Amino acid sequence: MFIDIKGPRDGAPVLVTCIAGGEGGTDLVPEQTVTDTAFADAALAKDLRVQAFGDLMEDLVERCYDEGRRLFTFDTDLLDHARRHAHTGGGLVEILTDVKPALRHRQAQLTKQPRGKRGDLGLSDYLRHAGLPLAPHLGSKQGAQRLRYVRQQLLKHNAYASITGTAKAKWTKLLRQGEQDCLGLQRLLMALAPIHG
Repeated sequence: MFIDIKGPRDGAPVLVTCIAGGEGGTDLVPEQTVTDTAFADAALAKDLRVQAFGDLMEDLVERCYDEGRRLFTFDTDLLDHARRHAHTGGGLVEILTDVKPALRHRQAQLTKQPRGKRGDLGLSDYLRHAGLPLAPHLGSKQGAQRLRYVRQQLLKHNAYASITGTAKAKWTKLLRQGEQDCLGLQRLLMALAPIHG
């Protein structure tokens, strides 16, 4: 199962996207949950579930154990947030795999780090180097800005139906970004080292 979280840098997650597929990565269906009640009306407008982050993490851990699955993520953000905001981590640690170190090692074996690229590579960088398609909004650094704008609009208008078209577009792009980040990670792992989630 592949998982991605979106939220402000200094706060709890707002959106959790999971993708669990069948054998060979087939039947990939994104499951998105809003974990911040300030976004509840925006979630309901898109037919998304609203659930507290801690409860969602407990449910995901239980589901993974029941179905014999692992959770794959691109970095340590999920575990960090689980420890800070869900007061959990024990069961999650046992089923969670941060694939970034393995990708970094694999990329170093295949090619030198790209010229002009300093520091850590992002998911879109790894996909590009693997020759895989890049979806719009993938790895966009605008997630926090989009969340801030939508939150302000929801507080101001008190209903998703009343927020601006710009805010609705930002919310839709954020949801799509969560889906694309999960799908991109799944494609990358299947291409470089077949791992079934």
